[in-house]
This record gives sequence, structure tokens and C-alpha cells, in this order.
Amino acid sequence: MQSRAVPGYKEMPILFNEDDHEDFDKPTNNFVSAISEHVSWGWFDCRRKGETMLDGYQSPPVNWGIDSERKKAFFQFLSEVTGIEAR
Repeated sequence: MQSRAVPGYKEMPILFNEDDHEDFDKPTNNFVSAISEHVSWGWFDCRRKGETMLDGYQSPPVNWGIDSERKKAFFQFLSEVTGIEAR
């Protein structure tokens, strides 16, 4: 990982946060890249133009259900990564 090759780098946690580039249906995506390097990855799921109230965990008012295709894709991918069966 390039971050660890920077002069002066010290062992410390690396966090990728607020990432809205999902690509959960592809074999390689930012989530996979982060965890393969043992770093944290945080998903930014905002409601996009033209989407309904079902979309976006970070756009008030929030529907906390797993109702949109993007939310379903995230939790399905998360279940594959963790080995925990999705409900």
C-alpha cells in the first residue's frame, strides 16, 4: 500500500471513511481493497438525485430498513466477506 511507503510513516491504523464508490457486484472494489490491506473502510450511502426515501442511510429522514437495491447489495457483500449468512 502506497500510504505505508511514505517516508516517516509509523505503524498506525488507516481508515478509509465516507466512500460512496460501491461496486459490490465486482470482484474488486474499494471495500475489498481496504480489507485486503487490513485497513478500515466506511460506506457513505447518501440519497442520490431522483432516489426515494428508501435510499440512503445518511440522508435524513432516514429509512433504516434494507429496502433499496444498493443497501441489499451492501449487506449481501458484507455477509460474503464475513462469512455470516444474510437474512
